[in-house]
Amino acid sequence: MLKLTSIMKSVARSRGHMKINHELIKKMRRELKFSQEEMAAKLFMSTRQLSRIENGQSDLDLLPFFSILGLLGYHTEDFWLIYLDTKEYEDYKQYRELKKLLNQQQFEKAHIKLQELEQSSLSKYKFMEQYFAYAKARVDPALSFDERLAMLQNAIKLSIKDFDEAKIRNYRLTFPEMLIVYEIACAYQVQGSLEEAIELTLALTEVLDDARISEEDKGNFVPVLFLNLAWFYGLAGDYQKGLKFAHQAWDAEKEYRNFRFTHLSLYNIAKCQFHLGEEEQFYQPFLLRAYHFACAIGDHTFAKEIKESAKVDFGITFDF
Repeated sequence: MLKLTSIMKSVARSRGHMKINHELIKKMRRELKFSQEEMAAKLFMSTRQLSRIENGQSDLDLLPFFSILGLLGYHTEDFWLIYLDTKEYEDYKQYRELKKLLNQQQFEKAHIKLQELEQSSLSKYKFMEQYFAYAKARVDPALSFDERLAMLQNAIKLSIKDFDEAKIRNYRLTFPEMLIVYEIACAYQVQGSLEEAIELTLALTEVLDDARISEEDKGNFVPVLFLNLAWFYGLAGDYQKGLKFAHQAWDAEKEYRNFRFTHLSLYNIAKCQFHLGEEEQFYQPFLLRAYHFACAIGDHTFAKEIKESAKVDFGITFDF
């Protein structure tokens, strides 16, 4: 559960007050195409009570606002938007679009969206500044490796001033902080510091239960986290641990019904089993599933690579 008090105090300091934007409640209701009567019924309050809230004569408690977020498809981690003005709320919807583009790895579109948001009203908030720094480090092709790594390290220090990679397990990380640490780990791997990459990524898997991360974000992040760890261990030649985390990635994909990277998880399972000396009857089904999953989601490039790898690396020819 989020530490709402500490986050609300942070929002209050950044804006100087805690006054709820009543016009925003009305705007959200209209986005849902609900009458006051319909919205009031959803929030278990009288129509008169909702009318007073929308007219600024009464405040809305946080818990009913969570219900509105749910109706709009947002998660309760974003409760802070109740304090935004209507222009900032429009920018918030663009921020949601940026997150979606990053999750789908549409980096060119994400870069364009980020450039718009960096000039938006949301950029004055520290937690948004942190997220934008993470996004920029991920999608800006003009950044050098050193610039990217420095940007990520500076971004994490916006919220954890004395951040120490060795103390990851002592922090209760937010989702943006986890994303930044994850990207730092990936940067280390590219740099050739595989041991550091594994240590950071492994630490993230161990603090997941205590992290301040919504179920929505877990569904997008956790499978990729385990999958990357499986890949790192494979690069290190530790196929037993690689197999363990490839299975955890696959389990997470099924748990969160996020199958965008299932073909990669299945391929990694097959690869690890092969290197561990398993018989063909054990790893061949995973190769076949990986191929069909890649075809099913339209990743025909990787499907072709799997088919070629099956023949060259595994000695298996697909008869189709």
